[in-house]
Amino acid sequence: MAKKQTILYFGSFNPVHIGHLAIANYMLLAEPEAEMWLVVSPHNPFKEGAVLADGRQRLEMARLAVAGSGLEDRLKVCDAEFGLPQPSYTVHTLRRLWTDCPDREFSLLMGADNAAEVGKWKESAVILDRCRIFVYPRSGEAPEPTGGLSAGNFVRLAEAPLLDISSTRLREWLAEGAPVPALLPPGVYAYIVKHGLYGTAGK
Repeated sequence: MAKKQTILYFGSFNPVHIGHLAIANYMLLAEPEAEMWLVVSPHNPFKEGAVLADGRQRLEMARLAVAGSGLEDRLKVCDAEFGLPQPSYTVHTLRRLWTDCPDREFSLLMGADNAAEVGKWKESAVILDRCRIFVYPRSGEAPEPTGGLSAGNFVRLAEAPLLDISSTRLREWLAEGAPVPALLPPGVYAYIVKHGLYGTAGK
């Protein structure tokens, strides 16, 4: 029996925004037999020092985003990294998923900036050996991956929507009290304000 195709979209989702949902929607259209899982990372080793909302709150915001997306039948939220040692390394998460979900074949989705750094990831050769990497543009043409790894596992998404929305800039706007509900999925903006996240307390 053919394995279920599952695309993993890793991220801090700090916060999740409409750009994340737009690229997820595009991938589900491009791969009509696949599911996509948003893998929320409690602690990203490449984002030391970043202002992170509590992991469980980011997980809940991702669930709110999916629940209001209209893609609920094929877009899921994965909390696998919350049961693993921190910081989160992609290869550790994959090993857990390969063990727990032997009926699934996993691919990864990432921006061109992250794809260019794959060679620096922990046990990157293991990841490249077993996973396709779908790469969407951040701006302009995607850079080549580093580390001398074969580009054969990389799938360039040249026609993917270029919604280069920055979570960092969103957090700044929220702290400034700027109205940004149109840049956040339904329910997420209300959750942020209700819990006073990203400097919105008292705004």
